[in-house]
Amino acid sequence: MIDILVDAAPGGELTVRAGSNRTVYKGNWKQVGMDGYHPLFVHASVLATWEREDKSGQNLGATHKANPFGFDAISETRDFGHGHTMLDFRKHRLIHAGHYRSLLEKTPGGSDYIEALYAEHESGWADLLLAMAGDPHVGIFPNLQLINNQIRIVNPLSVDETEVQMFPVLFARASTEINALRLRQHESFYGPAGSGSTDDAEIFERVQLGLQASVDPWINISRGMNREQVEADGTVVGHITDEVPQRGQMRQWLAMMTDGGVAGVL
Repeated sequence: MIDILVDAAPGGELTVRAGSNRTVYKGNWKQVGMDGYHPLFVHASVLATWEREDKSGQNLGATHKANPFGFDAISETRDFGHGHTMLDFRKHRLIHAGHYRSLLEKTPGGSDYIEALYAEHESGWADLLLAMAGDPHVGIFPNLQLINNQIRIVNPLSVDETEVQMFPVLFARASTEINALRLRQHESFYGPAGSGSTDDAEIFERVQLGLQASVDPWINISRGMNREQVEADGTVVGHITDEVPQRGQMRQWLAMMTDGGVAGVL
């Protein structure tokens, strides 16, 4: 899954020199999971914006045409084991890849970029790389995530305070305009004035407050257990709104805490 990011760059050459955005919130680090259920509610206004077009006729969510998080969406969640998880948009993105391709073709250097993908890779893999736009949306346990146009590092500062640092990933051999497009998309959701990270930080802090309650100590993360499927390699798969990733991450955390796996994990 990491190759979805690396191979999307011509020559497999990435650059992470565009600085970073940092969010600090009053809550536990494990709240930064791989969750496909919350966008319908926490980011409802963002999803509505994706459905609108700007004055140039381009959809503001260029790689997210239509809603990949809906109850009727074909997107999936995946638990690869060992706490590694994924929000799997491959089927969804392939269906809507034409819109993103059209945007690239209108961007200086875009046609050269597309040509490079197909010159370097087998056509089926190149189709997927183009559709995914370098976004594997994968969580590598415990604190690394490759999401949208960023490398995300989750740093526990204490049991109830967390720093999330997000590094935009650019393509070393792509045009300045393509990298500017990637950077603007990153900033629009995750930047200081972005529409997404502020939502998430607010909810993380509210969840932390809720966890202080002693009325009922249990957290229910059973959504979708009745429809999980296990593939031949052991990967557990569910619907995009199912809590497959949360169960996978917490299962691994519990194993490490109870088996002496890693000392000092908060």
